[in-house]
Amino acid sequence: MKVVYLFFLVFLSITFGNAQQHDFDVILMNKKIGEMSVSKIHSGSSERYSLNSETSAKVLFIKQDSKVNFNVVYNGGALVESFYKSEKKDDNIITKVLKEGSLYKVNNNNQQSLVKDVIGFSSILMYFKEPIGITKVFVERFGGFLPLKKTAPNQYEYSQPDGTTSIYRYVQGVLKEIELKRTMGSVFIRRAL
Repeated sequence: MKVVYLFFLVFLSITFGNAQQHDFDVILMNKKIGEMSVSKIHSGSSERYSLNSETSAKVLFIKQDSKVNFNVVYNGGALVESFYKSEKKDDNIITKVLKEGSLYKVNNNNQQSLVKDVIGFSSILMYFKEPIGITKVFVERFGGFLPLKKTAPNQYEYSQPDGTTSIYRYVQGVLKEIELKRTMGSVFIRRAL
């Protein structure tokens, strides 16, 4: 009986010792409009990341619902595949990235492109570690690299092609808040207590 119990404890420590999950609240104009959950599972030299978010808000008397899901797999420190999906009433985005040989094939809403550089750091990783010394980030949403700037102590940002500035704020290496700054105002993604 002790052997079975010991095996079970070892199994649980391996399983949960290699998994992380963080929950965030999505805030617009000081009101919670949704939730986000990100997780990481480590197995051997492979890491699997996932993000799930649902929001609902009234903006200018119009109700806007949004769902975002993405799954990213790294192996040996390099991205090997990514699937991003954003669903809104009139604006859906699907971006797939797949490593084939030394290239990455990117399909962003049926627009094909190739990435030649090794993808060693993408936006999903910013939920799990502070990007100290990183100067460019691969953004799964549109399937390309953007310059990453340190703008204050423990604060980093990049500007997306749609005009949104993503600002990441860390405390002792832990992500506490993301500000998505747009012309109409900011949306905050804050670590849930």
